Amino acid sequence: MNRAQQVQRTAGWIIVAIAFIHLAVTFVDYDRLSLRALWFVGSGFALVLIGGLNVITSQLPAQSFMELKGLRSLTLVADLCGVVLGVLYVVLTSGSQPQGPILVLLFALAGICQLQRASTR
Repeated sequence: MNRAQQVQRTAGWIIVAIAFIHLAVTFVDYDRLSLRALWFVGSGFALVLIGGLNVITSQLPAQSFMELKGLRSLTLVADLCGVVLGVLYVVLTSGSQPQGPILVLLFALAGICQLQRASTR
């Protein structure tokens, strides 16, 4: 596994870990089922999926990585969506929540590593 794959995999696992923390916080921030609580849980699920896509994509052997263009594209789109939503979150919270900038960095790093891997083939 090359350096870009290792970084993408690590970023993916950190995103998944943040997702589980996010999901656990649901029970702290919301005492009953509501639309806001459901939205919060949905955001956690999105983080699990984006992180998981990065973990899976990073572990693909070279030939599979090149053949599975749809999976690579989906992962890049997910990372891009994560960056956009993360930046908007940082703006809306005036940067008061540390997970916002951290997630933006992780999404961007994972996407860049995947692009770097694709360009070396």
